[in-house]
Amino acid sequence: MDAIDNYLSDHGISAEQVRLLRRPVDHWIGGAAVQQGEPLPVFEPSTGVQLCAAQEGGAEMVDAAVRAAQAALTDPDWAGLRPLDRQALILKLADVLEAHDEELALIESVDVGKPVAVAQEVDIGGSLDVLRYFAGLACRCEGRAGPMAAYPASHFGMTLKAPVGVVGAIVPWNFPLQTLIWKTAAALAAGCTLVIKPSEITPLSALRFAELATEAGFPAGVINVVNGTGPVTGVALVAHPAVAKITFTGSTEAGRRVGKVAMENMKRVTLELGGKSPVLVTARADLDLAVEGVVNGIFFNSGQVCDAGSRVIVQSAIHDDFLARLVERT
Repeated sequence: MDAIDNYLSDHGISAEQVRLLRRPVDHWIGGAAVQQGEPLPVFEPSTGVQLCAAQEGGAEMVDAAVRAAQAALTDPDWAGLRPLDRQALILKLADVLEAHDEELALIESVDVGKPVAVAQEVDIGGSLDVLRYFAGLACRCEGRAGPMAAYPASHFGMTLKAPVGVVGAIVPWNFPLQTLIWKTAAALAAGCTLVIKPSEITPLSALRFAELATEAGFPAGVINVVNGTGPVTGVALVAHPAVAKITFTGSTEAGRRVGKVAMENMKRVTLELGGKSPVLVTARADLDLAVEGVVNGIFFNSGQVCDAGSRVIVQSAIHDDFLARLVERT
């Protein structure tokens, strides 16, 4: 037993859980684990010791995953599902994740470096809520029919909604599973398929999610995971001609590069980037509540939140009083 095993054991993590955490982190392509690529060390944040290793999935792995996702788009086991069937399958996935909520919270805690209780309540609990919400939208991707302004009354127009296609989802390290679920749940509700690139810093929950999605009944190729760094794997995913949509959460600098590459290929793209969100406190505020809001806004998740309240603008009449309370609470 080495230093990291001793650390995990001292914190009540069982030998079985240690094995789960320390296994090689594969890619997940076409419903199966694939090992290929140069090793990328995954560190336990509290000790700085290597926990396990992922692989750098370059253009070859991305292409294999995209091809699997393309094939799944026309597979009757996925494309032939009624919206009600997709809804039921997404709900089943939520149930399977809930049955493994303690395990998933442990993975997020050890991989990211956050308390298990926070991971279970916020990361896993929030993920379940999002899945169940989007499951309900699977039956509401409705088109429209009606008269057209420039044609006689005997004519009518009809719009039908169809899946965009293969969605490339690039996920950050601060809320790995929850952010993955935000992107995945919406794509699945619409009948799309996915290639997910988790952060190379925190890849563990993405692989476990893909395994559990298969257990829940998702056909091979609907959900694929390729590990790797942004400059190698991320760029290959964004540039792949068969990827129809990119959804990215991360830094503003990286988002600019993603947006540029995506637009060169005329892809649909969604960028959720970092911010410097101000908190405004006026003389009418309940100062104790305001202090709690400010403290939570900047210290939650160690401040690693896209909308962290990193500036406070305080009305001059209450400035000194508010500042004294904030310093004491801090």
